[in-house]
Amino acid sequence: MTRSEKLNSALEILEFKLNKEFTSLVEIMQNKIENDKKLTDLINYKNNYSSLNKNKKNQTINSVELHHKLMGKLQIAIDGQKEVVIKLENIVNQKIQLLKKDRAQTKALEILIGRYHQQEIQAKNKNEQRELDNQILAKLHSD
Repeated sequence: MTRSEKLNSALEILEFKLNKEFTSLVEIMQNKIENDKKLTDLINYKNNYSSLNKNKKNQTINSVELHHKLMGKLQIAIDGQKEVVIKLENIVNQKIQLLKKDRAQTKALEILIGRYHQQEIQAKNKNEQRELDNQILAKLHSD
């Protein structure tokens, strides 16, 4: 088995790994998009609820306290969701960097395989030429 054939097996493994990482990246990006939407929904709900409550007149102390309690819980939920989105953003960025690095390795391996393959063809051609030369010399010596 030639060097290029051996490296082709390694290239197939790298490409499989690359595809798996890309699939993982897509799943994480979808998860991030869903969490971004949840965050937006929470912020919109908080803003809408807050504006509705401000327009009410003659509110009781209980309703004001309930409003503040709900706003506090919404803010906690928003802060938690922001943390989730930031973590997912970091994971996405890490995966993208890993994907770029692995793609560069794959590309370098493809180039190396191409060079080895070219060298193997040249060596094969030289051997064939040498054999033809030897056959011609042998024929000339026999005549």
